Amino acid sequence: MLNLTIENKHRHLFRAPPLPQLSTSSITTDQRVSLLMSIRAIKQFIRLICLLFISLQCSAFPTYMTSEHKAPSSEKINNWLKLANNNNADAQFELGIAYQEGNGVTKDLDQARHWYKKAADAGITGAQNNLGCLLIESDSGPEKITEGVSLLEKAAKANSVHAQMNLAELLIDGTRVKRDYKKAFNWSLKAAELSNDPEAQYMLGILYEQGAGTETDYAKAADFFTLAS
Repeated sequence: MLNLTIENKHRHLFRAPPLPQLSTSSITTDQRVSLLMSIRAIKQFIRLICLLFISLQCSAFPTYMTSEHKAPSSEKINNWLKLANNNNADAQFELGIAYQEGNGVTKDLDQARHWYKKAADAGITGAQNNLGCLLIESDSGPEKITEGVSLLEKAAKANSVHAQMNLAELLIDGTRVKRDYKKAFNWSLKAAELSNDPEAQYMLGILYEQGAGTETDYAKAADFFTLAS
Protein backbone atom coordinates (compact mmCIF):
# COMPACT_ATOMS: atom_id res chain seq x y z
CA MET A 1 0.00 0.00 0.00
CA LEU A 2 1.36 3.38 -1.00
CA ASN A 3 0.50 6.21 1.37
CA LEU A 4 2.30 9.50 0.83
CA THR A 5 2.29 12.15 3.53
CA ILE A 6 3.66 15.62 2.89
CA GLU A 7 3.84 18.08 5.76
CA ASN A 8 4.54 21.79 5.45
CA LYS A 9 5.78 24.16 8.14
CA HIS A 10 2.19 24.98 9.13
CA ARG A 11 1.58 21.28 9.79
CA HIS A 12 -1.13 20.89 7.16
CA LEU A 13 -1.18 17.28 5.98
CA PHE A 14 -1.83 16.20 2.41
CA ARG A 15 -2.40 12.51 1.82
CA ALA A 16 -2.60 10.65 -1.45
CA PRO A 17 -5.27 7.94 -1.41
CA PRO A 18 -3.93 4.39 -0.95
CA LEU A 19 -3.74 2.12 -3.98
CA PRO A 20 -6.47 -0.51 -4.10
CA GLN A 21 -5.54 -4.02 -3.00
CA LEU A 22 -5.63 -6.20 -6.11
CA SER A 23 -5.28 -9.92 -6.49
CA THR A 24 -2.85 -10.65 -9.33
CA SER A 25 -3.41 -14.39 -9.47
CA SER A 26 -6.17 -14.24 -12.08
CA ILE A 27 -5.18 -11.29 -14.28
CA THR A 28 -3.71 -11.57 -17.77
CA THR A 29 -0.27 -10.43 -18.91
CA ASP A 30 -1.79 -7.40 -20.63
CA GLN A 31 -3.59 -6.50 -17.43
CA ARG A 32 -0.34 -6.84 -15.47
CA VAL A 33 1.43 -4.50 -17.91
CA SER A 34 -1.44 -2.02 -17.68
CA LEU A 35 -1.33 -2.17 -13.88
CA LEU A 36 2.43 -1.59 -13.80
CA MET A 37 2.08 1.38 -16.15
CA SER A 38 -0.64 2.82 -13.92
CA ILE A 39 1.56 2.44 -10.84
CA ARG A 40 4.44 4.11 -12.67
CA ALA A 41 2.17 7.00 -13.67
CA ILE A 42 0.98 7.39 -10.08
CA LYS A 43 4.58 7.42 -8.80
CA GLN A 44 5.52 10.05 -11.38
CA PHE A 45 2.51 12.15 -10.39
CA ILE A 46 3.48 11.91 -6.73
CA ARG A 47 7.04 12.96 -7.58
CA LEU A 48 5.71 16.02 -9.43
CA ILE A 49 3.55 16.90 -6.42
CA CYS A 50 6.61 16.61 -4.15
CA LEU A 51 8.68 18.87 -6.41
CA LEU A 52 5.85 21.41 -6.58
CA PHE A 53 5.63 21.28 -2.79
CA ILE A 54 9.36 22.01 -2.50
CA SER A 55 9.05 24.99 -4.85
CA LEU A 56 6.12 26.46 -2.93
CA GLN A 57 7.72 25.95 0.48
CA CYS A 58 11.18 27.24 -0.41
CA SER A 59 10.38 30.20 -2.61
CA ALA A 60 10.97 33.49 -0.83
CA PHE A 61 12.93 35.30 -3.54
CA PRO A 62 14.06 38.02 -3.35
CA THR A 63 15.74 38.79 -0.03
CA TYR A 64 17.33 42.23 0.04
CA MET A 65 19.94 43.56 2.41
CA THR A 66 18.54 46.57 4.23
CA SER A 67 20.07 49.48 6.08
CA GLU A 68 20.45 50.00 9.81
CA HIS A 69 19.35 53.59 9.17
CA LYS A 70 15.56 53.28 9.31
CA ALA A 71 14.81 56.97 8.79
CA PRO A 72 17.90 58.85 7.57
CA SER A 73 17.67 62.60 7.93
CA SER A 74 18.15 64.97 5.00
CA GLU A 75 21.52 65.81 6.53
CA LYS A 76 22.48 62.12 6.47
CA ILE A 77 21.33 61.78 2.86
CA ASN A 78 23.34 64.84 1.82
CA ASN A 79 26.40 63.47 3.60
CA TRP A 80 26.04 60.15 1.78
CA LEU A 81 25.73 61.99 -1.53
CA LYS A 82 28.97 63.88 -0.91
CA LEU A 83 30.79 60.70 0.08
CA ALA A 84 29.27 58.69 -2.77
CA ASN A 85 30.35 61.26 -5.34
CA ASN A 86 33.86 60.83 -3.94
CA ASN A 87 33.69 57.07 -4.61
CA ASN A 88 32.83 55.96 -1.08
CA ALA A 89 31.32 52.52 -1.75
CA ASP A 90 29.56 52.24 1.62
CA ALA A 91 27.76 55.54 1.04
CA GLN A 92 26.84 54.44 -2.48
CA PHE A 93 25.31 51.28 -1.04
CA GLU A 94 23.34 53.25 1.57
CA LEU A 95 22.01 55.55 -1.15
CA GLY A 96 20.96 52.55 -3.22
CA ILE A 97 18.93 51.21 -0.30
CA ALA A 98 17.43 54.64 0.43
CA TYR A 99 16.29 55.12 -3.17
CA GLN A 100 14.99 51.56 -3.45
CA GLU A 101 12.92 51.85 -0.28
CA GLY A 102 12.00 55.54 -0.58
CA ASN A 103 13.60 56.01 2.81
CA GLY A 104 14.54 59.66 3.36
CA VAL A 105 14.25 60.32 -0.39
CA THR A 106 11.62 59.85 -3.09
CA LYS A 107 11.60 56.22 -4.21
CA ASP A 108 13.52 55.92 -7.49
CA LEU A 109 14.62 52.49 -8.73
CA ASP A 110 16.76 53.99 -11.49
CA GLN A 111 18.75 55.89 -8.85
CA ALA A 112 18.85 52.76 -6.69
CA ARG A 113 20.33 50.72 -9.55
CA HIS A 114 22.79 53.55 -10.32
CA TRP A 115 24.25 53.63 -6.81
CA TYR A 116 24.09 49.86 -6.34
CA LYS A 117 26.08 49.44 -9.55
CA LYS A 118 28.86 51.71 -8.31
CA ALA A 119 28.99 49.96 -4.93
CA ALA A 120 28.81 46.51 -6.56
CA ASP A 121 31.72 47.36 -8.85
CA ALA A 122 33.67 48.29 -5.72
CA GLY A 123 33.03 44.83 -4.27
CA ILE A 124 30.22 45.52 -1.79
CA THR A 125 28.43 42.16 -1.62
CA GLY A 126 25.19 43.69 -0.32
CA ALA A 127 25.04 45.91 -3.39
CA GLN A 128 25.76 42.94 -5.66
CA ASN A 129 22.92 41.01 -4.02
CA ASN A 130 20.42 43.87 -4.17
CA LEU A 131 21.25 44.92 -7.72
CA GLY A 132 21.13 41.29 -8.83
CA CYS A 133 17.65 40.91 -7.36
CA LEU A 134 16.42 44.15 -8.94
CA LEU A 135 17.69 43.08 -12.36
CA ILE A 136 16.08 39.64 -12.09
CA GLU A 137 12.79 41.07 -10.84
CA SER A 138 12.67 43.71 -13.58
CA ASP A 139 11.48 41.10 -16.14
CA SER A 140 13.51 42.96 -18.77
CA GLY A 141 14.55 39.81 -20.60
CA PRO A 142 17.07 36.97 -20.32
CA GLU A 143 20.12 39.26 -20.53
CA LYS A 144 19.12 41.10 -17.35
CA ILE A 145 18.39 37.80 -15.61
CA THR A 146 21.82 36.49 -16.60
CA GLU A 147 23.44 39.70 -15.35
CA GLY A 148 21.49 39.51 -12.10
CA VAL A 149 22.38 35.86 -11.49
CA SER A 150 26.04 36.64 -12.17
CA LEU A 151 25.96 39.34 -9.49
CA LEU A 152 24.30 36.98 -7.01
CA GLU A 153 26.93 34.33 -7.72
CA LYS A 154 29.73 36.84 -7.17
CA ALA A 155 28.25 37.86 -3.82
CA ALA A 156 27.51 34.25 -2.84
CA LYS A 157 31.09 33.19 -3.52
CA ALA A 158 32.18 36.04 -1.24
CA ASN A 159 30.05 34.47 1.53
CA SER A 160 26.93 36.63 1.32
CA VAL A 161 24.25 34.48 2.96
CA HIS A 162 21.52 36.64 1.39
CA ALA A 163 22.89 35.93 -2.08
CA GLN A 164 23.36 32.23 -1.37
CA MET A 165 19.74 31.88 -0.30
CA ASN A 166 18.47 33.94 -3.23
CA LEU A 167 20.34 31.63 -5.61
CA ALA A 168 18.99 28.53 -3.86
CA GLU A 169 15.43 29.83 -4.14
CA LEU A 170 15.86 30.72 -7.82
CA LEU A 171 17.26 27.26 -8.56
CA ILE A 172 14.38 25.57 -6.77
CA ASP A 173 11.70 27.76 -8.35
CA GLY A 174 13.01 27.12 -11.87
CA THR A 175 11.03 29.87 -13.62
CA ARG A 176 13.85 32.37 -14.22
CA VAL A 177 16.79 29.95 -14.28
CA LYS A 178 17.03 26.24 -14.98
CA ARG A 179 15.88 24.24 -11.97
CA ASP A 180 18.79 22.51 -10.24
CA TYR A 181 18.12 20.97 -6.83
CA LYS A 182 21.73 19.88 -6.33
CA LYS A 183 23.07 23.42 -6.71
CA ALA A 184 20.22 24.71 -4.54
CA PHE A 185 21.15 22.19 -1.86
CA ASN A 186 24.83 23.19 -2.01
CA TRP A 187 24.07 26.91 -1.66
CA SER A 188 21.63 26.24 1.19
CA LEU A 189 24.19 24.11 2.99
CA LYS A 190 26.85 26.78 2.60
CA ALA A 191 24.46 29.43 3.95
CA ALA A 192 23.57 27.24 6.93
CA GLU A 193 27.25 26.59 7.66
CA LEU A 194 28.07 30.31 7.57
CA SER A 195 25.16 31.39 9.75
CA ASN A 196 22.31 30.14 11.88
CA ASP A 197 19.83 31.37 9.29
CA PRO A 198 16.53 29.53 9.96
CA GLU A 199 15.46 29.91 6.32
CA ALA A 200 18.53 27.96 5.17
CA GLN A 201 17.99 25.35 7.87
CA TYR A 202 14.32 24.92 6.96
CA MET A 203 15.14 24.63 3.26
CA LEU A 204 17.74 21.95 4.00
CA GLY A 205 15.15 20.09 6.06
CA ILE A 206 12.77 19.98 3.08
CA LEU A 207 15.50 18.98 0.61
CA TYR A 208 16.73 16.17 2.88
CA GLU A 209 13.15 15.02 3.52
CA GLN A 210 12.27 14.89 -0.19
CA GLY A 211 15.68 13.69 -1.43
CA ALA A 212 15.97 16.68 -3.77
CA GLY A 213 19.57 17.48 -4.68
CA THR A 214 20.81 15.01 -2.07
CA GLU A 215 20.06 11.56 -0.68
CA THR A 216 16.89 11.28 1.38
CA ASP A 217 17.83 11.49 5.05
CA TYR A 218 14.94 11.84 7.50
CA ALA A 219 17.25 12.14 10.51
CA LYS A 220 19.09 15.12 9.02
CA ALA A 221 15.77 16.59 7.88
CA ALA A 222 14.47 16.40 11.44
CA ASP A 223 17.68 17.97 12.77
CA PHE A 224 17.42 20.95 10.42
CA PHE A 225 13.68 21.40 11.06
CA THR A 226 14.48 21.49 14.79
CA LEU A 227 17.25 24.05 14.29
CA ALA A 228 14.93 26.22 12.18
CA SER A 229 12.07 26.17 14.68
